[in-house]
Amino acid sequence: MEELVKYKIEAAHIAKIEEQVKEIVSQKFIDKLQEDVSVKRKITELTDKIESLEERFINQELTKELYDKYRLKYLDEKKQLEEENVKGDFKSSNLEKAVKNGLEILLDPLQLWVSCDYDDKQRLQYLFFPDGMRYDKENKRVRTPRVNSVVSLISSVARVSEENEKGYLVRSSLDSRFVERTGIEPVLPG
Repeated sequence: MEELVKYKIEAAHIAKIEEQVKEIVSQKFIDKLQEDVSVKRKITELTDKIESLEERFINQELTKELYDKYRLKYLDEKKQLEEENVKGDFKSSNLEKAVKNGLEILLDPLQLWVSCDYDDKQRLQYLFFPDGMRYDKENKRVRTPRVNSVVSLISSVARVSEENEKGYLVRSSLDSRFVERTGIEPVLPG
């Protein structure tokens, strides 16, 4: 399976790659936690608005039409935020396990493929390519709509790390923290 070779990493770089990937994943986890706090705050605000709306309706400060209109609006917004919050729920320990497992698999994915039986090959294929694989008859190439995000991140970090070790200056777009900031003035050569 030629597609797997693209994601192979060198054992000599594994400690460095693991450190960099964990740093990126940790930052993403912190960002997700901050986003969760913001969403929970919005849910609380919507709950307060609904309660306030009910009080105003009970005190006859609102008509039934206005009450129904805004109650439905606030309930829909609240439901949508709650669904998004549940959908994106993940734990730091799960990510660390995924990174460790990903590193082990990517040391020699082709050998792992060869040693697997049919069922394990299917599982491995969907681990790498969650949306499956497609064959483009015109170009005679295998197409993969999506690659597992952990596999993709590890592979990208490994590629950048190896190119930097070879002496190439690589500006990584993996994370904005690694991109050199420039000011208003243009950057001059030399």
